[in-house]
Amino acid sequence: MQGDRPKGPRGHFLSVRGWIVAGAATGSALLIIAIILSPLVQPSITMDSVTTRAYGCPPRGPLHWTLSFLFVLENAGGGNGIARVGLYNETGTVASFQYLVPAHSIAAQNETFRTVDFDTWPCPPPGTLGVGLLSVTRV
Repeated sequence: MQGDRPKGPRGHFLSVRGWIVAGAATGSALLIIAIILSPLVQPSITMDSVTTRAYGCPPRGPLHWTLSFLFVLENAGGGNGIARVGLYNETGTVASFQYLVPAHSIAAQNETFRTVDFDTWPCPPPGTLGVGLLSVTRV
């Protein structure tokens, strides 16, 4: 037959090289797709509407105070994330908490502490208290 070529070492080499080129092209295409889609599945968590309130320390009775803080976590990203939120004053972060925030969701959070939660703090609590977003981790 005229159209058939004999398969020798050269024909086998060309066949293997074709598979290697096809595999490399497919791998490169998958890598490019993963790089493009990666930001779409990352969490993008922000904190908003933070309200803090310290109250207590009555003129008579036990020296105690209560701190309440309310905030909203919003995840505009395409991936679930864990937000680490810190309670701080001028000396630094005094407590931190973790919250799971699903993709494309808004979650209101509320925490309340009393003097017994922070043995060393006097009444009233020292300095200006605040709440901040410390880190975001992809789940």
